[in-house]
Amino acid sequence: MSQTSQLLAALIGHYRRADRDRDGELLATEVTAPGSTRRCDLLRISTRTGQEGIDVHELKVSRSDWRRELADPDKAGAWLPYCSRMWVVAPPGLIRPAELPAGWGLMEPPTASRRRRFRVVVEAATRTPQLTTGLLLEVARRVDNLRLAQLEAERLKHQEAAEKARDRYHSQINDLTYELNFRRSA
Repeated sequence: MSQTSQLLAALIGHYRRADRDRDGELLATEVTAPGSTRRCDLLRISTRTGQEGIDVHELKVSRSDWRRELADPDKAGAWLPYCSRMWVVAPPGLIRPAELPAGWGLMEPPTASRRRRFRVVVEAATRTPQLTTGLLLEVARRVDNLRLAQLEAERLKHQEAAEKARDRYHSQINDLTYELNFRRSA
């Protein structure tokens, strides 16, 4: 698993405990900004009291990746009108708070492996997002594609389990048939 995939999995775990009900928020990866080709790493739409809004997360795992982000302001700029908060998420010490564009927040994963909550190093400024048809369509499209991919993965997992069970069943039938034939001939 790549460093970025590990950071993304940890960030999703920050928002969702596996043993809790998941009402109150929507998480989607690789969502394209309306009217753009720019994607965010994680989009969070929350309806939880005190946390309402649309959070855009950009994950950075290297200084060079962070420098590329800073050199291309259009990437994040495509999402700014549509989000309540803009976050950069990076390993501890990778990004200095003074480097953040105005209004951006900085989150870092926990340093202890048993913890799941990220540390907010710099709080993101809150703005009122533009809620457009384009935004709704992009979010719906991505969420639908993610759900379809999850359903297909589950279907394949169950198909594989059914095929293994069928193979075990046929093997047992063959063994019993052999044993019966052996007893008859003895």
